[in-house]
Amino acid sequence: MRIFFAKPAMIDHPSLPFKIAAKQVRVGEFKRALANYEIRGNNALYLQAQLDNEAIAGRIVTHVNLYDGLALAAEMNRQNPGHHYRLPTEAEWNAVLARPLLADSLHDGYWNWTATESAPGSGEYILRSLVGEMRYQSHPSFRYSSFALRLVEDKSDLGGVGLEPTTFSV
Repeated sequence: MRIFFAKPAMIDHPSLPFKIAAKQVRVGEFKRALANYEIRGNNALYLQAQLDNEAIAGRIVTHVNLYDGLALAAEMNRQNPGHHYRLPTEAEWNAVLARPLLADSLHDGYWNWTATESAPGSGEYILRSLVGEMRYQSHPSFRYSSFALRLVEDKSDLGGVGLEPTTFSV
């Protein structure tokens, strides 16, 4: 029997057109949602080691790349019809940062993948931290110990402003 990813607790700030996850994706959640997912990309062994260690199921999953985040969002959407989970855009991170009380409540010290390319055609994507204006860019297949995932959910049925998972080729 497959255990599905529970709907994440989302913060619905009245001035934002999206909801943001109250916490980052945890190891156990990632493992349950993507039970048959083939982990690829650099440092894939580090992510696999986390998924194989039941003792850390409640910790933030790290060593994730952009493709992992897109696959997770796609699977969550499949499991939760009527919802549109996705990675946030950099503009959405900026909107959260513009609300200090919200940003402070979500602060975690990790770099979070966004669906925003650093420059058109560059092949690198932006990672953001909720600490001030910190910004980093990386190739979408790279994994590091400080890379994590926090999802957003659209409030309307109009679809997201982020990129769809099918936009990317692995």
